[in-house]
Amino acid sequence: MDTTRKDRLRHYLNPLHVFCGMKRLFNKEYALKAARIYEKMLFRPLVTFFF
Repeated sequence: MDTTRKDRLRHYLNPLHVFCGMKRLFNKEYALKAARIYEKMLFRPLVTFFF
């Protein structure tokens, strides 16, 4: 099975990746809040609309 662009995009836009990146910049509490906001406001609507 080959990995498609859509699969790679979905993987890198995953809220877990956002959390890990934010955790490098902020403490765990703020990174978790930012990842949750990102998931609710951007990731879920994007995934349900395009994927």
